[in-house]
Amino acid sequence: MGDILSYALDDLGLSTDKPFMGAPFFCQEWIFTLSGGAFLVNEERTYGNVVEISDFFGSAPAWSDDVASPCLAYQRDVANQVIWFEDACSVTALLAVAQQRDVGALAGWPWAAKTLRFGPS
Repeated sequence: MGDILSYALDDLGLSTDKPFMGAPFFCQEWIFTLSGGAFLVNEERTYGNVVEISDFFGSAPAWSDDVASPCLAYQRDVANQVIWFEDACSVTALLAVAQQRDVGALAGWPWAAKTLRFGPS
């Protein structure tokens, strides 16, 4: 997040009132196949699903320093699956970046908002 914001503000010269930062209030699940493919699971996932899947597969969520967000990795059939989600720590990190760079526009959005289109299609 910080790298993208630095690029927009420093390299592109955008003013701090232009970037709009957001935090999703949903989870995204990815399937990674043995052949190297990656596919987004196009189903709504909630934190409750993360807990259920964690309990069922015996995996515990872990923190990813690469993206400053937690994830749950587990194996189903022959594919590795990862669910990315937000928690208090990741949202706190996002807010800290916004405050550090003086970005005033910050919002969260639910699953349904992923499909909203702005402007003409």
